Amino acid sequence: ADDYFKMVFSSGIIANSRLLHRFRRMRKLAVLVATNITKEFADSNFRPAFFELSIGKDKKGNFCLPSINFDLSTGKKVSIIGNVDRVDILHPENNSDNKDNNVYVRVVDYKTGKKDFKFGDIKSIQLPLYLFAICDENQKEFKNEVKCPEDGKVLPAGTMYFSSHIKEVEISDSCPISSAKDMAEASFKRSGFLLNDENILFNMNRSLSKDMLCGIYKKKDKLVGNCFSSEKIHQMEDELKATVCDVAGKILGGQMSPLPTTEESNIHCEYCSMNWICRSAKKFKA
Repeated sequence: ADDYFKMVFSSGIIANSRLLHRFRRMRKLAVLVATNITKEFADSNFRPAFFELSIGKDKKGNFCLPSINFDLSTGKKVSIIGNVDRVDILHPENNSDNKDNNVYVRVVDYKTGKKDFKFGDIKSIQLPLYLFAICDENQKEFKNEVKCPEDGKVLPAGTMYFSSHIKEVEISDSCPISSAKDMAEASFKRSGFLLNDENILFNMNRSLSKDMLCGIYKKKDKLVGNCFSSEKIHQMEDELKATVCDVAGKILGGQMSPLPTTEESNIHCEYCSMNWICRSAKKFKA
């Protein structure tokens, strides 16, 4: 990291104390993130299969998936395209239960700021859509790429946002380095939804740690948290497809009513370029 920094920046810029401070902070954060992820996979049977997996964007030399298209009632189509930060799989060979030949898929998105998975939040539908696109029964290429047995299926195991937001962690100057690292790493958060299957969760984390399993834990022989049955996940897939088609149909039909959500103090309006003239949106300073 130091060599790269010296190669990119001139000696005059390197002397800038503010830039040096930010660079060193990012370097320390990168080490903490790498350490945390290493701990995760040291206690997991899931393995990273793809990084920056492209959906609907042809990248020469790299494996990619075709876009998933939804048909609208107007005869037009909606296509899902994008990139998935990380795709983890549980192959039958690594499954501790090994009762079927299915491959289970978990999609992961990295966030440097705060990010909590929330149902009803438009920003939380990205990962589920990617997951459903990967697990679509028509994605023969993915099944072949992960060497799924012929009699097996590619099934959704869940979604996960990995947030490395540590700005609010207060660490005193007298705090030992090892304690400071533990405090900073403890601020990392995983959120999302996972399959309500104790065997799959055990394969994700053999300690069934709630920190590694999006807050899911076992209480009185029941799983508590955002974990859903396969039927519920398939229902969610149908609902998301219907929502995407409904929104696309309204946009194509010219319906652009100023009806911002009331959740989180109209946080979505902050990203709308028309909020400064919208009578319904909360006004934000430039």
